[in-house]
Amino acid sequence: MPGFLSRLFLKSPHTLALENAPQAILCANEHQVVTFFNQAAEQLWGYSKASVIGQPLRKLFAQAHLNAADSNQGAPVEVQVSKADGKMFWVELVISRVKVGAVFSTPYLSAT
Repeated sequence: MPGFLSRLFLKSPHTLALENAPQAILCANEHQVVTFFNQAAEQLWGYSKASVIGQPLRKLFAQAHLNAADSNQGAPVEVQVSKADGKMFWVELVISRVKVGAVFSTPYLSAT
Protein backbone atom coordinates (compact mmCIF):
# COMPACT_ATOMS: atom_id res chain seq x y z
CA MET A 1 0.00 0.00 0.00
CA PRO A 2 1.48 3.42 -0.92
CA GLY A 3 2.59 5.62 2.01
CA PHE A 4 -0.25 8.11 1.60
CA LEU A 5 -2.93 5.41 1.69
CA SER A 6 -1.43 3.65 4.69
CA ARG A 7 -1.30 6.95 6.63
CA LEU A 8 -4.91 7.64 5.62
CA PHE A 9 -6.11 4.31 7.00
CA LEU A 10 -4.24 4.86 10.29
CA LYS A 11 -6.23 8.03 11.05
CA SER A 12 -9.65 8.04 12.66
CA PRO A 13 -12.63 9.35 10.70
CA HIS A 14 -12.89 12.20 13.23
CA THR A 15 -9.30 13.28 12.64
CA LEU A 16 -9.80 13.14 8.88
CA ALA A 17 -12.96 15.25 9.18
CA LEU A 18 -11.14 17.90 11.25
CA GLU A 19 -8.11 17.93 8.96
CA ASN A 20 -10.31 18.48 5.91
CA ALA A 21 -12.85 20.88 7.44
CA PRO A 22 -13.34 24.09 5.45
CA GLN A 23 -12.97 26.11 8.68
CA ALA A 24 -9.55 26.75 10.21
CA ILE A 25 -9.26 24.59 13.33
CA LEU A 26 -6.36 24.28 15.68
CA CYS A 27 -5.89 22.68 19.08
CA ALA A 28 -3.51 23.51 21.87
CA ASN A 29 -2.68 21.77 25.11
CA GLU A 30 -2.89 23.17 28.65
CA HIS A 31 0.48 24.88 28.12
CA GLN A 32 -0.86 26.78 25.08
CA VAL A 33 1.29 24.76 22.67
CA VAL A 34 -0.24 23.94 19.29
CA THR A 35 -1.03 20.23 18.91
CA PHE A 36 -3.25 20.28 15.80
CA PHE A 37 -3.39 22.61 12.77
CA ASN A 38 -5.68 21.69 9.88
CA GLN A 39 -5.37 22.40 6.14
CA ALA A 40 -7.71 25.42 6.27
CA ALA A 41 -5.53 26.91 9.03
CA GLU A 42 -2.46 26.37 6.84
CA GLN A 43 -4.15 28.27 4.01
CA LEU A 44 -5.44 31.03 6.31
CA TRP A 45 -2.11 31.76 8.01
CA GLY A 46 0.31 30.65 5.31
CA TYR A 47 2.28 28.46 7.76
CA SER A 48 2.81 24.76 7.21
CA LYS A 49 1.47 22.35 9.81
CA ALA A 50 5.04 21.21 10.55
CA SER A 51 6.17 24.76 11.36
CA VAL A 52 3.30 25.36 13.83
CA ILE A 53 2.84 22.05 15.69
CA GLY A 54 4.79 22.26 18.96
CA GLN A 55 4.96 26.06 18.85
CA PRO A 56 3.28 28.38 21.39
CA LEU A 57 -0.07 29.90 20.43
CA ARG A 58 1.73 33.28 20.67
CA LYS A 59 3.10 32.49 17.21
CA LEU A 60 -0.45 32.93 15.88
CA PHE A 61 -2.18 35.21 18.40
CA ALA A 62 -1.26 38.02 20.75
CA GLN A 63 -1.57 36.90 24.39
CA ALA A 64 -4.15 39.66 25.04
CA HIS A 65 -6.38 38.18 22.32
CA LEU A 66 -6.07 34.70 23.80
CA ASN A 67 -6.99 36.06 27.23
CA ALA A 68 -10.03 37.90 25.81
CA ALA A 69 -11.25 34.82 23.96
CA ASP A 70 -10.66 32.60 26.99
CA SER A 71 -12.70 34.91 29.24
CA ASN A 72 -15.54 34.84 26.67
CA GLN A 73 -15.32 31.07 26.27
CA GLY A 74 -17.69 29.80 23.63
CA ALA A 75 -18.47 33.27 22.28
CA PRO A 76 -16.64 34.61 19.21
CA VAL A 77 -14.10 37.38 19.71
CA GLU A 78 -12.87 39.34 16.69
CA VAL A 79 -9.08 39.62 16.69
CA GLN A 80 -6.50 40.80 14.21
CA VAL A 81 -3.66 38.38 13.48
CA SER A 82 -0.66 38.27 11.18
CA LYS A 83 -0.11 35.85 8.31
CA ALA A 84 3.27 34.21 7.76
CA ASP A 85 4.02 36.94 5.18
CA GLY A 86 3.28 39.71 7.73
CA LYS A 87 -0.10 40.78 6.28
CA MET A 88 -2.72 41.47 8.94
CA PHE A 89 -6.24 39.99 8.80
CA TRP A 90 -9.26 39.53 11.06
CA VAL A 91 -10.60 36.26 12.45
CA GLU A 92 -13.30 35.28 14.88
CA LEU A 93 -11.65 33.30 17.67
CA VAL A 94 -13.71 30.91 19.76
CA ILE A 95 -12.15 28.85 22.54
CA SER A 96 -13.82 25.69 23.79
CA ARG A 97 -12.36 23.62 26.58
CA VAL A 98 -12.31 19.86 26.16
CA LYS A 99 -11.28 17.45 28.89
CA VAL A 100 -9.40 14.39 27.76
CA GLY A 101 -7.32 13.25 30.71
CA ALA A 102 -5.90 16.74 31.24
CA VAL A 103 -7.70 19.95 30.34
CA PHE A 104 -6.66 21.57 27.06
CA SER A 105 -7.92 24.47 24.97
CA THR A 106 -9.30 24.04 21.49
CA PRO A 107 -9.52 27.32 19.59
CA TYR A 108 -11.83 27.24 16.60
CA LEU A 109 -11.27 29.95 14.04
CA SER A 110 -13.21 31.41 11.21
CA ALA A 111 -12.18 34.24 8.94
CA THR A 112 -14.51 37.24 8.89
